[in-house]
Amino acid sequence: MNAIKVQKDIIQSGLVELFDDKIVLVDIFTSIKQVFPEEIDWVEGNNDGHWRTGEYLVFYLKNFESAIYRVGEEIECVAKFPFSIDAYSAGNRFFIGRKINENSEIEAFYKINADGFSVTELKELSLLKFPFLTGTFAFGQFVFLQKDRMTEKAPFHIVVYDDKNEQVIAELSEELNPYTVTYKHIFLLHLTNHTLIAGWNGDYFGGYPPRLLSIDLHTKAVKDLVLFDDFIEQPIAFPHEGCSSQIPEVTVNSFSYDPVSNCLVCLFKTGVYWFDLTTMSGRYELFPDEFLPNYLLAATGGHLFGDHIYFVSTVRGAFVPDVKQSSLGAFNIRTGKLDWHYHFPVDYVTNSLHPPKANEYYIVAKDAEQRLHIFEKQKPS
Repeated sequence: MNAIKVQKDIIQSGLVELFDDKIVLVDIFTSIKQVFPEEIDWVEGNNDGHWRTGEYLVFYLKNFESAIYRVGEEIECVAKFPFSIDAYSAGNRFFIGRKINENSEIEAFYKINADGFSVTELKELSLLKFPFLTGTFAFGQFVFLQKDRMTEKAPFHIVVYDDKNEQVIAELSEELNPYTVTYKHIFLLHLTNHTLIAGWNGDYFGGYPPRLLSIDLHTKAVKDLVLFDDFIEQPIAFPHEGCSSQIPEVTVNSFSYDPVSNCLVCLFKTGVYWFDLTTMSGRYELFPDEFLPNYLLAATGGHLFGDHIYFVSTVRGAFVPDVKQSSLGAFNIRTGKLDWHYHFPVDYVTNSLHPPKANEYYIVAKDAEQRLHIFEKQKPS
């Protein structure tokens, strides 16, 4: 892989989204702006946040309303709704929305067809009267509504709705030691063979690693999966003697799903961790030798696109004496090779790089000074 830095002086606030050969910044309170390959202000507006799925940007507006924008040759608003849009099922091409009243109580749930934006109320869900809700997720025909009981001993309570049969098929909850969790909500990561893979972040300071669960939608059985069991204390090898180790924080939401291997995968310390959803077991593989001489100590997580995990690496004096440098890298999970890396100048503000995003055309990373660093991928000649 070869990627060349093509822009050095774009300074803009906002969150980065990649749409084919367009790089778009979404400023939380003002506008959507295409910044590369040319700069265009597409939409002026006011929003309280957004999320992206495929070709769509979904905005939360004032008064619990929402709008859906489609990004193509132009960015156009294709629908507005007097309720919040919270999830999208790519397989069935529908959005899930909920109407919230002034007391933050949910009055109704809706399904919005992405092909015509027609609205259908999900009456059985509307009757459940959720007092609190921390998340909505869709996997194929299933909609998962994450309900927070607001108690220390119940980190999650999930309602599972079967859209195909239009019925609630399960309510799942579990009481846990409150000291093992840092957040009172669960991450729904993947659905395979009617088994939901989920988890939550552990408390490293308390000695608790993240946890994964498998939830069988047929039997309602909830089972713990072994995660990070045999290498949490593994020492890190450094290219210089006398370097101190530091374990970066890994969280459940650091994982990406790789459909080729049917694994959850993330970078951790000086290696890559795989959790195989077929065997329900994990394995850890050290990075190849070229990482350490190049001072590439990978940050936890990484962005998976295709065969590569794109990551930020920061080396400071605590790691390597007299070296202060930040880098970006692309690790090939198929070959186990480092296919690309870029070193920023020594003494560049090392702790300011945000995790990169990548697609077929670009690798993009922002820093704390709102500088946008763009690398254009070069096709093999």
